[in-house]
Amino acid sequence: MLAAASFVVLTLTNCNKDETPSEITIESITATGTDLSSGNETTKDLNGATAATDVPLDATIIITFSKDVSASSVSTTSVTLNDGTSDVSITVSASENTVTIIPNSDLERGLDHTLTLTGDLKANDGGKFTEASRSFKSAGRADVTPPNSSDQVAYWPFDGNADDAVGSFDADNEVAITYIEDRFGYTSSCASFDGDESIIEIPNGDQLQNTTDFTLSFWMKSNSSDKNDSDETRGQFVMGLAGWYGFQFEIFGNYGGCKLASQYEIDDQTTAAQDLWWSTTGNLGWQGWTYDEDVSASGGLAAIIADQWAHVVVTYDATTKIGSIYINGKLRKSQDFNLYGDTHTLYRAVGLKYAGNDAPGNHLAFGFIQGIDNRTITDDWANPVGFPDNNHFKGELDDIRIFHAAYSADDVTALYNAEK
Repeated sequence: MLAAASFVVLTLTNCNKDETPSEITIESITATGTDLSSGNETTKDLNGATAATDVPLDATIIITFSKDVSASSVSTTSVTLNDGTSDVSITVSASENTVTIIPNSDLERGLDHTLTLTGDLKANDGGKFTEASRSFKSAGRADVTPPNSSDQVAYWPFDGNADDAVGSFDADNEVAITYIEDRFGYTSSCASFDGDESIIEIPNGDQLQNTTDFTLSFWMKSNSSDKNDSDETRGQFVMGLAGWYGFQFEIFGNYGGCKLASQYEIDDQTTAAQDLWWSTTGNLGWQGWTYDEDVSASGGLAAIIADQWAHVVVTYDATTKIGSIYINGKLRKSQDFNLYGDTHTLYRAVGLKYAGNDAPGNHLAFGFIQGIDNRTITDDWANPVGFPDNNHFKGELDDIRIFHAAYSADDVTALYNAEK
């Protein structure tokens, strides 16, 4: 009888002993979304020995654990995603042994991200979790910080839309624009123009021009397939703010040269127009011209910009009164208003100024010399609607930047090297 009683006491003692739940651990982490190069769905492993790269911008991240997760422990406090500058806004949820993370907007391109899971996360059975983090790089190129970045007033990267990435100059009208593969092979990353009716309109363009120092920078791929009756590539209006009442960049027919036509502010608050144009022939016979690179023996302008990506910078320095054109980081043309002589109006230029006056032409147009419903030039050749032969731009544009600052040769080189 005594032996039996002892056995009962021992059994009761073992049943009351506390058992600590095993720790919950990560088994896998995947990110699934649209590949930026192919446009197809892709899945990246975020739990590998090395940090994943080219993670889709629209990724849905799924973490699989060794056992079921306590849903109440999963929140934007216990699960965070940081892009190196700030926390990314995310939505998190738990179901059985998985946690799903959905960024509330596309990830920023080309940034190193860190996914962090804190010790607040727990298993359903109370099992603890040891804090962990994983790093990965999102697809695409990170934003370039250009020289004189504090003076950059507008930047259109054309990553699927025509929004201004640094200011308030978003497009309010787009016609026949498609967003296609850019110079790096990333889909939906540059704006394509059909040479017929394509146009992007930016309101309040006069605010972009009214400045002392001015720099326009952009990437362009001009399509040479549009021919006139003489089988020559017709001219192309790449962009324009009320034509010569503001400014406009133009490629001449058969790639015979290019120019930025602008209105300049004079010291008495009037304006005067002048073309900064590159003849491509080494011509220095015009007043104030100080440099005009001769490329006629090497294929001319067509060999530099036709059917290939080219970087264009046009800049005006109000202090020196020098205007310059750079293409692919190299000075191609310069002119100096000081050489006009003190009796010439432009000798007294103090900057650039929109001269549209009361005309409603202050929309900056990409793809033509002026906007559609806010025309300043009323001639038929400057009508963007219903006139496909009116030198519409055909090709692609990307990374258009406007600065209220002058660019030096070193600035141009730095930006070109950073963006090419």
